[in-house]
Amino acid sequence: MADWLQAHGLSPELENKLLVTAITVGVLWALNRIVLGIAYRNVTDPWSRYRWRKAVTYVTLTLGIVLVGRAWFIGMQTLATFFGLLSAGLAIALKDPVANLAAWAFMVWARPF
Repeated sequence: MADWLQAHGLSPELENKLLVTAITVGVLWALNRIVLGIAYRNVTDPWSRYRWRKAVTYVTLTLGIVLVGRAWFIGMQTLATFFGLLSAGLAIALKDPVANLAAWAFMVWARPF
């Protein structure tokens, strides 16, 4: 099959990326089904099942994006570092507005005065 793919213009590097992507998607899909199967067996409340399904789906989707992104994009580590530093800078720069917003929400909801 590798010879057929290379004869039709796919490089070995692209074949490896496609293989890693297919394996990652398959493993994450199976993991999602297994975890949800265990959760559905142990949880009977529909609302709890819904939350489990949403949480597991979001975790597997995020994990899939990260793993497939690492296979396809060489600079993924640099991008992750950039976003980490950007979020830290925004947290420091917006500390006072966020604290003021939290204090306002506390005063509106709890009515301490």
